[in-house]
Amino acid sequence: MADFEEFQRRHRIQKAFDEKRCVAFYQWCLRQAEGDVKNDGSLLWRIPSLGAYTFRKIAQPLTQAERLQLLHALIRNAHPGALALLDEALAPEELSVRQEFNRQCALRQPEYDAETGRWAESGVVFTDGKALGRLLVRTLTPILGQPERDKSGFRWIFENPVGPIPGAIAGASVRTTIEVVIRVPQDVHLRYGHSLLLESPTFTSGVSDSYHRLTNYLFWNGLGESEWNVAEERSAQNAVPCVEEACSRFISFAARFIASLNTSLD
Repeated sequence: MADFEEFQRRHRIQKAFDEKRCVAFYQWCLRQAEGDVKNDGSLLWRIPSLGAYTFRKIAQPLTQAERLQLLHALIRNAHPGALALLDEALAPEELSVRQEFNRQCALRQPEYDAETGRWAESGVVFTDGKALGRLLVRTLTPILGQPERDKSGFRWIFENPVGPIPGAIAGASVRTTIEVVIRVPQDVHLRYGHSLLLESPTFTSGVSDSYHRLTNYLFWNGLGESEWNVAEERSAQNAVPCVEEACSRFISFAARFIASLNTSLD
């Protein structure tokens, strides 16, 4: 009986944690969007990915207010769990924004030239995937600490405790995964993502809304991609400071969120 009651208690903690995280993250994303839209030097305008590129093309003729409205609609589409918890629903025009954005992304897909072995929109200098991985680790280690490296040699996992949780038997941590995918020398992709997890084997490592199991800058803004094509050396070099800033932002969110849990989750 005591074991079952303890199981129920831990389940309540996990559920409360997941729900609070889901809503807090969604609201944080909306606030971040305001700064990203206003600042032409923000990640939104620098990140080397199809989703961000498509957003920039669509947003170019828009006013600042219209750009923010567009980004907020994309964010709301990307956070269904938070909307459900807040008892909110997407307006028909917000659904239309998502559909149009997807259509524009499909139109802007770069084409691969099999004869030359190059992406149609790429330059002539291709990325050294191994060197890119080493540069990413050197850049992120001061922020995230030393990573674990898996057997493939191109995937690194960073673990960062972000504080105790009231009423829980453990704290929380941010797990950041970085991966360089080298399919052929002319086809190099970068993947990165974060999870905010309860630090205990007795708690599940995910959340009810699978979107929050692994997220990154593109996901949380509704721009869709988990993988960036960095086959061109210039894109790869631009990607490194973007990943660095995105990681710093998420760690900051996680620490602030955990600090805000000043009452027991039980």
